[in-house]
Amino acid sequence: MAAVNVQMGVAVAAFETRPEAARTALQQARASSRDALQELRATVALLRDASINESASPAPTLTDLPELAERARRADVAVILTNDTHGRRLPGVVEVTAYRIVQEALTNVIRHANADHVDVVVAVEGDALVVDVCDDGRPQGLAGPNGPETPIRPNQAFGLIGMTERVVALDGRVEFGPVAGGGFRVHAVLPFGGRRA
Repeated sequence: MAAVNVQMGVAVAAFETRPEAARTALQQARASSRDALQELRATVALLRDASINESASPAPTLTDLPELAERARRADVAVILTNDTHGRRLPGVVEVTAYRIVQEALTNVIRHANADHVDVVVAVEGDALVVDVCDDGRPQGLAGPNGPETPIRPNQAFGLIGMTERVVALDGRVEFGPVAGGGFRVHAVLPFGGRRA
């Protein structure tokens, strides 16, 4: 919608003196708004499905990660999953957050990365659970130090924002972006010291 707003501003500014530029901006605004509506409909549908599934099912835990990995494999992405928590029971909110991070990262890999391989690692380090997801897909993300990358698509950005909000709620930290030579990495640290299961 931000793009639509910019395009409409261009159209208004150019309306009197450059009608062709105004027409082009309006056409772009129409296309952008159509795409935004499609993504909004898809998001609402996903939220409805998720709310139905989550209300009827127990909260996911780290033991559910192999199922996520298998779904990605069925989409022709080779997934190597490493769970280095030594069977330690972690606070429920930490396990759910880690699951959702991996879920969002793998969803983005399938939809946007054009990747063949992804490594997923969850590991206890001190009083924190570290989640690392790295794929070998085409470069994507925000503009980098060596020039612009393929931009993050709106529905991917929403997922990354939601991921960040979940991590911040745990006083953790998350980083994501393109990696040298291609691919995308999500790295999160979820502290659990003092938190109850």
